[in-house]
Amino acid sequence: MESSSPREVHPYDLRLLTAKAVSFRTMVRFEASDRTKLAPQTRKTLLLNLTNLQSFMGLGSNDQDLSDSLEATAQTLEILLGLSIESQQVKRFVDDFRSEARHYKSIRAELESWLDVMREYSLRYLPLASSLSLRILLAAPEWCDPPLEQIISAITHAQEEGRQITLYLRSDALDLDTYFEIPGILSHEFWCHSLSSIQASGQESEQAPWRGCDPEDSWEEGWMDFIQNTILRSPDFPTPPQYHTWLVPQLHKSCHGYEIQRADPANGHQRSRGWSAALHAQRFFHQCFPAYSPDEILIEFSVKINSINSLSGSKRVVVDLFLKHLAYSEQDQSVQTSLNQLVRGRAELYHLISPCFRIDTASRHVTIDVEGLLKIVENS
Repeated sequence: MESSSPREVHPYDLRLLTAKAVSFRTMVRFEASDRTKLAPQTRKTLLLNLTNLQSFMGLGSNDQDLSDSLEATAQTLEILLGLSIESQQVKRFVDDFRSEARHYKSIRAELESWLDVMREYSLRYLPLASSLSLRILLAAPEWCDPPLEQIISAITHAQEEGRQITLYLRSDALDLDTYFEIPGILSHEFWCHSLSSIQASGQESEQAPWRGCDPEDSWEEGWMDFIQNTILRSPDFPTPPQYHTWLVPQLHKSCHGYEIQRADPANGHQRSRGWSAALHAQRFFHQCFPAYSPDEILIEFSVKINSINSLSGSKRVVVDLFLKHLAYSEQDQSVQTSLNQLVRGRAELYHLISPCFRIDTASRHVTIDVEGLLKIVENS
């Protein structure tokens, strides 16, 4: 998915996206705090009223106008919904709506706060990321040539000074589930593509064409997609300050469903192959280093490999290497049924790559010689 000249969303659409975000957050907050799952028809009525009110009441030309409009929406909502649901529920819902409208700045501010959190978290694995120039562009899919049909999509452009993530959002069609998929899509663009090939590795790599951000690479699209999903669902991964705890379960539900769909072979054989390789690598590290976190080892291993501007294709060979030794044949993805084959494959892989892993028993940290590993892979 590419657009030669993406155009920023119109200020009106930006305010509408912000108003919708407030509505969706209110719904999830209300059901979480009230501990009452609203009937489907009541839920539909609430969101429909909010969408219609915010679409036709006029969102004004600045943040104050938007705030005033949201308050007017809350007052009108209180009157309309008094006829359809129990009065105390109406009061609690409108109170939640006012609270969200008061504290939620804008959808652009939310996207930027997500990127800030991701960048800060990445420093524990890749300190070099602190110097990476990163910009996000919120673009209008209807202004692309040809127009994009998806409600939400994204692409990362590699630039010599950094990365630009372009996120396309269709304001008229954004719904609750799609809104909660946004962090997952942004996470994919950051971990899979924004950190790709940001440091040179050896003379051969410096002589090779600089690539970065390759959506046709099974490493970035499949393997790193598994990694970013693991990070996003990690208990110690912090959400932005304005992303309250009652929103997290819906976030995990929407993002995980989106990622599982992406990993389906029907939606891309190459991406599915990379995802499967990362899953088997996680199990492999758990067996090899039982006293350490397999997730932490896998994340550090993956982020460091993805950051190196190595010879074209060498990262893909890592995918094939793990699939070959851990679960699949070289020709296809048919599972090897022989237990002896599986045991032998794991032993061969451990013998091949173990010289590149250093265990510090004092700090309980596993250091990975990524450049050495890539050389082994390229020569294997």
